[in-house]
Amino acid sequence: MSNNHEIEADQIDKLIGANLKKFRLERQLTLVNVANGVGVTYQQIQKYESGDNRTTSSMLHHLGIFLNVNIGDFYDGVTTLIQTGQVEVTMPDPKERNMLIMYRKIGKLNQHHVANIIRSLSDCYRGGDAPAGGGEVC
Repeated sequence: MSNNHEIEADQIDKLIGANLKKFRLERQLTLVNVANGVGVTYQQIQKYESGDNRTTSSMLHHLGIFLNVNIGDFYDGVTTLIQTGQVEVTMPDPKERNMLIMYRKIGKLNQHHVANIIRSLSDCYRGGDAPAGGGEVC
């Protein structure tokens, strides 16, 4: 993962890209046709198709309109990725849900500070749990 904490493309991004390419080719459109239709460069469409770049939800919306497909169609195959273990799906436990509820209540500035603290702690304990019994923090 990059130092500026951007989320890298993963298997789902690659699947969305493959589906985008499939829809484009089924319609006999070029990268340039699609790029012009949604207002980006053909290189960007190429990066979406290869899974090198992630698409935003609004871009999926625009692509869906241009290609005349439902947004959900871009996710065709995700269930298979989950069932074959290529993508992990985890649900938050009750403590994690409570943390999220509290986090949402504290305002944007404080959320930024809390996120930085959590990121620092996560970097400290990479590969292992924090010391038992509330031991010393990094």
